[in-house]
Amino acid sequence: MIYKNQTDRKRYRNSIFFTSSARVGFRHLLNNLNIGKDGYILLPSYIGYSIREGSGVIDPIEECGITYAFYRVKRNLSVDLDDLQNKIKIYRHKTFAVFVIHYFGFLQSDIIEIRNICANYGIYLVEDCAHCFKSSYKGVLLGDFGDFSLFSIHKILPTLDGGILKVNRNDVSLPLITEDDKISFESLESYLTSNMEEIAKIRINNYKFLLELLLPMRDIEILYPQLEYGIVPMNFPILIKSKSRHDVYQGLIREGVETMALYYQLIDSIQEEVYPLSHEISHKILNLPIHQDVNEDDLHVIADKLYKVLR
Repeated sequence: MIYKNQTDRKRYRNSIFFTSSARVGFRHLLNNLNIGKDGYILLPSYIGYSIREGSGVIDPIEECGITYAFYRVKRNLSVDLDDLQNKIKIYRHKTFAVFVIHYFGFLQSDIIEIRNICANYGIYLVEDCAHCFKSSYKGVLLGDFGDFSLFSIHKILPTLDGGILKVNRNDVSLPLITEDDKISFESLESYLTSNMEEIAKIRINNYKFLLELLLPMRDIEILYPQLEYGIVPMNFPILIKSKSRHDVYQGLIREGVETMALYYQLIDSIQEEVYPLSHEISHKILNLPIHQDVNEDDLHVIADKLYKVLR
C-alpha cells in the first residue's frame, strides 16, 4: 500500500533528546548503556562542584553507581594524551567510555586523536559540550566527534532549563525520556526561535575585542590567547597571577562587573597532591562575560575595572 502522506516517524530522524538539563541527559545515557557493575569511565582531572548545584558530571555517574578514574589535563585544560592512553591500558578491560569536556566552549585540540584512540580500544567517546554551541573544527561541529554528546541550553540562552543528549551511533537505541525529564516548552521555544548564528557572531567578536584590551595586562594569564576559526566561546577565561582570585572576583563585583569562576572548587576525588596543576588552575580561574547582551562599551568597562582591581 502506498499512502498519500508520510507515516514513518523513525525514518531520517536524528537521535536527539531534549532534556531539562545536560546532567539529566547524561544520567539517561548512563542508565541505558548496559555498562555492567565493573565498568569504568575515564574523566578529566578538572571537574568542579558547587554547594547549590553539585556537579553535572560526577553526580549522574555516582547516582548510577559507576566507577571512575581520572586522566591529567594540561595548563590550557587540553587532554594529556600520554596519561589518557596509560589510564586506558590500566583499566583496559573495564573502561567503557572516555569523557572529554570542551571547557568554556573551546575545542579539545586533539579531539580527532582522542576519537581514534577510543575507536582502537573499542570504547565510547562522550563529548561534554555544555559550554558549546555552533563551535566547529575542520567543518565538523563539536558534539559530532564522539559517540554521544551533551549540551546545555540554559548556559547559552536566558532560559530556566534545557539540555540536549545527542546519540551519534546507529547501533545504540535509547528509550524515550520521561515527561519529568523533558525540557520545558518555554525553553524549547526559546531555543528554536533564537538566532544562534547571530549570537555566535556576537560572542566571537566580543572575545576578539576583549582579547586586544587584555593582552597588555601583566597580572593575568589569558588561557586562550588565540581564538581558532570556528570556535564560539562561552566566556573569556583568565588566570589571576599577582593577587587572590577571590579578591579580584569581589573587587569586580563592587565595581559593577559580575564574573564567574568556573570549577573554582574541584570535586573531592581530584586530590591536590595527585593533580596539583588542576588545583592551581582552579585557584586562579576567572571567567569574564562576553555573552550576547554585552557590547563594546561594556567590554571597555570590564577591562578598565579589571585593571583597576588588579592595581
